[in-house]
Parts: sequence; structure tokens; C-alpha cells
Amino acid sequence: MPFLDPKEFQLAWGMPVEKAAEALGISPITFRSYSFQSTAKGHRTPPRPICALAGALSYYLLSQEVEPENPELVSHILDLLPK
Repeated sequence: MPFLDPKEFQLAWGMPVEKAAEALGISPITFRSYSFQSTAKGHRTPPRPICALAGALSYYLLSQEVEPENPELVSHILDLLPK
């Protein structure tokens, strides 16, 4: 299963924070806390299931031939698609 950081998911597909958070089933505040610097008080590390969901959603979108806004962020997932 491909893993993708939530922030990379948002940037790859060109989604606003609110849409990316909704797609991953988390609040926008939680989503933003994953993007804080690791030394920041409110920083949270995204749990593996969230990264797995971001990867799975990206895999699905790519398999449906949806073009990402920043394909370099999902290139490792593109390699997993059947040719």
C-alpha cells in the first residue's frame, strides 16, 4: 500500500486545506497541525492510517486517470499502477 504525507496529498491534487481534510476524514485544524514545524508546540505527526488513506486515495485518482496538479509528489504511486 502506498503511503503519502497529508500535506503532499493536498499539494499533489491542488486541494484547499478544507477539502483535503474532508477527504481524509479529519478536521482542518488537525490537518494544519501536521504541517507545523516539528519544534512547534501544536505539531502533530500524522498517524500511519491517515498516510495510508492519502496514498490509497491518490492511487485511486491516478487509476481513474485524474491528472495531479503536482505529479512529482505522487510519482512513487504512479510506478505502482499497472501499465
